[in-house]
Amino acid sequence: HRSFPLTGGNVIQKKDGAIFTDLGIDKVKVLRRLIIYREEPVKHPVTGKILGADHVIIGRARVTQAMPDLSKAELIKGKESDVKPMDKVITE
Repeated sequence: HRSFPLTGGNVIQKKDGAIFTDLGIDKVKVLRRLIIYREEPVKHPVTGKILGADHVIIGRARVTQAMPDLSKAELIKGKESDVKPMDKVITE
């Protein structure tokens, strides 16, 4: 667990098939796999109160570069067009 800690962050940008996240070199290493997902709120149909969130997996990626404040990853599963800034990422 120390070698592969569970770490989460956000997609900050997409460019030319690459996904950039806010996970820096202190949180993620090169070749580490990421799960890209989105949280969709679940509301009560009568009260409208948000009861929680559904986590929808959009794709998977592999880190190709890790820099001090960000990392670059290539999408290995899923469609690039489905990934948006502020989607969530978590190490796999």
